[in-house]
Amino acid sequence: MRKYEVDLTDSERKTLSLLLDTGNLSQRKRQRCKVLLLAAEGKLVQDIIDELGVGAALVHRVRKRYVLDGLEKAVHGLPIGNPKKHRVDLTGDERNILNEMIEEGELSERELRRCKILILSDDGRLDVEICEQLNIHLSSVTNTRKRYIAKGLDIAIKGLPILGSKHMFTEEQCLEVKDLAMSPPPQGEGRWTLKLLAEKLVSGGMVERVSLDTIRRSLMRVGLEKLP
Repeated sequence: MRKYEVDLTDSERKTLSLLLDTGNLSQRKRQRCKVLLLAAEGKLVQDIIDELGVGAALVHRVRKRYVLDGLEKAVHGLPIGNPKKHRVDLTGDERNILNEMIEEGELSERELRRCKILILSDDGRLDVEICEQLNIHLSSVTNTRKRYIAKGLDIAIKGLPILGSKHMFTEEQCLEVKDLAMSPPPQGEGRWTLKLLAEKLVSGGMVERVSLDTIRRSLMRVGLEKLP
């Protein structure tokens, strides 16, 4: 028998399912819910790792926290044995931005490495695991996490804000971007994405270049937290 066996009650299973259905959880918390559900089904650690694409450390920590402290802390609490002061907890939009930046293939080697550090940190990987996987020094991991917590996604990846200012757009321009995001998407596209908005702003002459995170923050300034 496993040392930390996950045996969910019917009520706990229903709670986890409801949490996943709401769509309001961070990526990290969604992973914890899924780990518990799969563990309760009797899945082996390696099976859970393969299915969710997470590290073994995350699986072990979530199971241990559930057995020792209960469901709420297993999902919402601090991971057991994680000494990180600067924990990375990406929003869904931030994670999508990072994946899009990687897929575009236009990042420098350093920027690509920082994107991967943030994604792996959000997955619950330990610093030593990230260092081994990316073949980098520990300082690269800790510095990237610190910049993300203190300054946000743009500076964590690029080192400096895109145009060196706190807000790239005025409030009036933010409203223009919001109007664009609420308009019908380009022909052949099902909906606006941050990448499509960036391309339109550049082609329309509003800016010469703009990051996806800058667009996301500009929309949030005028009350649009999620693209329709």
